[in-house]
Amino acid sequence: MNQPNLNDSIRVWPSPGQRVQDGAGAYGKFLAADGREVVWDHYWHRRLLDGSVCLHDPRPRATTQKE
Repeated sequence: MNQPNLNDSIRVWPSPGQRVQDGAGAYGKFLAADGREVVWDHYWHRRLLDGSVCLHDPRPRATTQKE
């Protein structure tokens, strides 16, 4: 699996149905559904491995209908 390197700047999103603490020391603060840019560290790596975060927006894309 291709994973970011430590100290890379990358956007993460919470996995559907997950409430994810927004960083190692951010007690009581949670990652927004819109995700955010983070510096990749061991905390975010563990959250990726346990399935708490995604490296792509997991929300369904809006579809447009053509007539």
